[in-house]
Amino acid sequence: MKLKVKKISKKAQIPSKHDKNDAAFDLYAIDAQSLLAGQTAIVHTGICLEIESGFFGKIESRSSLARKGIFCTAGVIDSGYRGEVMIVMNNKGSEDYHIHSGHRIAQLVIFKVEEVEISETDSLDEQADRGGGFGSSGE
Repeated sequence: MKLKVKKISKKAQIPSKHDKNDAAFDLYAIDAQSLLAGQTAIVHTGICLEIESGFFGKIESRSSLARKGIFCTAGVIDSGYRGEVMIVMNNKGSEDYHIHSGHRIAQLVIFKVEEVEISETDSLDEQADRGGGFGSSGE
């Protein structure tokens, strides 16, 4: 699978892996900005992607930022999307967080899309029924 990347900003960086065996590519901010405590903001990467048909990209939080309360809160990139990759970031911490140009802000994981056939039914397999919703498998 090939991932084509187009820079739309001179400050943009091509997604990269720290190690060839890493599952995800690092994504970089192009501008400095502050993410105030409790704030959600969009951070620009300055890149567009061409993901091959049959695959999609998933934006994930970086663990080093998550431990500080900084999370990515959205992020499926369909193969047909050609716009700028922008990262929705949320500061759930109690302190402001400052992003600088070139800062690694998120990770991109590429997944294969499986074909799924949806069929409406009046009943479901009772043996697998845990019911109850949240925490239905116990704590």
